[in-house]
Amino acid sequence: MLSAARTASGEDMYTQGKTLLGAKEYGKAIAVFTAAIATDHPEMALCHNLRGVCHSWLGKHEDALRDAERALKLRPSATLYCNRGKAYRALKRYKEARADLNGRSGTAV
Repeated sequence: MLSAARTASGEDMYTQGKTLLGAKEYGKAIAVFTAAIATDHPEMALCHNLRGVCHSWLGKHEDALRDAERALKLRPSATLYCNRGKAYRALKRYKEARADLNGRSGTAV
């Protein structure tokens, strides 16, 4: 984690969260992405997306779905629809998963 002697910027936290995600430190990455979101980070959609990926790896698929939906509201993209589709699939919501994973949204964003 960043030293207490300096205040981390949203960008520092985003970068740290990505590093923790890559190291499979999902719980720590979630905390860091949450802090980055609280700073109103300009890439908030990516922070929500990556926090959702961490939730998914921990089996917290409802949380992953919530983060994917927040990310999509901020910045729709094929990658974000794919991640939401994976969350739907993990929750056995196959019709919605199929729509997202096939590249078209079955729900309003």
